[in-house]
Amino acid sequence: FLFGLNEFTSRIFSFLFYVLSGYFFIKILKLLNIRRFIFPTLVIFLFLPSIFYHGNLSFTITEIIFLVTAISYFFLKYEKTRDSNSLFYFILLSIIMLIYDKKTNAFLIGILIYMFLKSILIFKFKIKDAKYSKILFLTSASP
Repeated sequence: FLFGLNEFTSRIFSFLFYVLSGYFFIKILKLLNIRRFIFPTLVIFLFLPSIFYHGNLSFTITEIIFLVTAISYFFLKYEKTRDSNSLFYFILLSIIMLIYDKKTNAFLIGILIYMFLKSILIFKFKIKDAKYSKILFLTSASP
C-alpha cells in the first residue's frame, strides 16, 4: 500500500514495464547499430495503438512485452559478444516468461529453432556468414 488504494496504484506497474520495454528497445537498436533512427522508431514502438493502450491499463500484456524485448536484447547481445552474463539473463528471463504466461512459448520455440538451425549451418555446412544468421533469426522468430 505504497500509494494507497486508487487507480494509479493498479496502473503504475504496467506503466513501469511500458517504459522499461522502451529502454530495452533502445538497447536493441544500439546493439544493431541503428543509432540514426533511434528516436523515430522508439516513438513508433511506444505509440503503437495496442502497446500504448495496454501500457496505460492494469493488464498483464505490458509485462509480456517487456519480457519479450528484454529476452530479445539479451539473446542478441549473447549472439554478438558471447557474454556469459547475457546468456544467464536470457535463460533467467525465459524461465520467468514461461512461468508467467504459457502463451509465449512460440517466441521461445522460435529462438530454439534459430539456435538449432544455426548450429547445423555452422557444424555441418561450415557457414559462418552473419547475413545467413540474421535471415535465420528473422524466419525463426516469425511465429
